[in-house]
Amino acid sequence: MARPRDRDRRGTDHLRRLAGDVLRTAVAPGFAEIGQLAAIATIRTLLNFFLTWEITEERAEIDQDRKKPEPRFAAP
Repeated sequence: MARPRDRDRRGTDHLRRLAGDVLRTAVAPGFAEIGQLAAIATIRTLLNFFLTWEITEERAEIDQDRKKPEPRFAAP
């Protein structure tokens, strides 16, 4: 199970990459670069959102399965 610190690190990596794209665009801005930046930011944000959502649901399902009692078979 990932610690909260690990989750924060993943979010920080995403922001760091996005910041790099912003700085690259700030140095030589053009409409094409700004459009590419907007597309990249949107795609990365959506991927991060849905991946986090999927991981959260999988963890909840795993935790729920762990709480279920194991089936016991009756002795013949």
